[in-house]
Amino acid sequence: MSYREIFNKQLNRPVLSTQLKQELKQSILEDVSAFLSNKKNMRETISELLHKQKQKEIENNYNRLLQYERKYLKYIYLDGVDFKKLSVIIKPCETEWEKELWTYARIVVSSAPHRGYVGRIMNFLIFDENSNKLLGILGFGSDFIKLPPRDRYIGIHHSEVNKIQYLTNMYVCVSVEPFSMLTGGKLLALLAPSNLIRDYYIKKYEQPIYGITTTSLFGESIQYDRLWDPKTILARWKYLGLTSGNATVIHFSPKTRKLMNKASKQLGIVFKKFQSRPTTTKITRILSELGLKMEDAFPEKCLHKRGVYFCWLINETDIFRKDLKTYTYINRPEQEIYNYWYKRWFERRYNNYKDKLKPKDYSLPKKEMLLGRFIQETPITFGFEDEIIFNFADDDIVFNFE
Repeated sequence: MSYREIFNKQLNRPVLSTQLKQELKQSILEDVSAFLSNKKNMRETISELLHKQKQKEIENNYNRLLQYERKYLKYIYLDGVDFKKLSVIIKPCETEWEKELWTYARIVVSSAPHRGYVGRIMNFLIFDENSNKLLGILGFGSDFIKLPPRDRYIGIHHSEVNKIQYLTNMYVCVSVEPFSMLTGGKLLALLAPSNLIRDYYIKKYEQPIYGITTTSLFGESIQYDRLWDPKTILARWKYLGLTSGNATVIHFSPKTRKLMNKASKQLGIVFKKFQSRPTTTKITRILSELGLKMEDAFPEKCLHKRGVYFCWLINETDIFRKDLKTYTYINRPEQEIYNYWYKRWFERRYNNYKDKLKPKDYSLPKKEMLLGRFIQETPITFGFEDEIIFNFADDDIVFNFE
């Protein structure tokens, strides 16, 4: 035992063992070196990891998903939909079947695994009333405490984090194929700041809401591209730039992740209850114990930078006022949003793709195609357990949004 370990033990201060320090430091530097020599770019790497996680999610929850499929597959198989005569309605997820349908669609339609969310959660189903088919889903939760591109744009300082409670984050915006081919994702994004969703939030949480944040997986997103239209207040999603990409855990091997979990336990690093992801501060603490800087473990090529978008719900004349006790909401009726989207985006796309539109079969793969030993018979769970250990799962992408 080193002198420092003895000293800290006497002070009852958590400290990493010398052996673990050496193993973890070497493992991190080896991972960085391997990633830098890899010819795959960040997009390819993340897409591959997400695909693996998606497969694992389906394997682990196959039996419960099969039960959902029997009840809800018919809603996301878009046969019999006349896309030129849609009657779009927004349904808040309040009943049990609405919540289950949303969860089922989130898992099987989205390319990313379902990680749940924390805070003030509101989920919505976007239906075509004529065919009773699900066109897409929206999900909102508490906004990030710190998001530099957003903070610079709306003028939030570190001492004003209380203002975050008046913002929400759109963490899910997914359309069902083949509606997605017809710019369905853009319609969902335009409906997010609609009067109905805004009023639902105000009624549910009994407080005002000023704006919506969202992030794209890779820089500027095609889905949000050109959704800033100076000619109409109906389309005002502003691209604010990229996150720094620091501490997004992508390039760490399972070996490194296990060692970091072990190190976090020795250092007494834990989550607050229901905290969903490790923070930069906690990773920085581990690195400092190893004598490493952030750029040693996260060099430029290893940084995954997400695009940040923001949409105001209040008038621009109110935006920079210090006293927001009085403010005016932007009027965005759902039908006007739909009409704008139809003329601006849908018509041209429909004419180009109308002969290629086929409902996608979202059925689960046959059970015999899965690895049987990975199929769990236990019910599927979504959300967060009471476990509060600082933990990195094997091959999991741990995103940081600073």
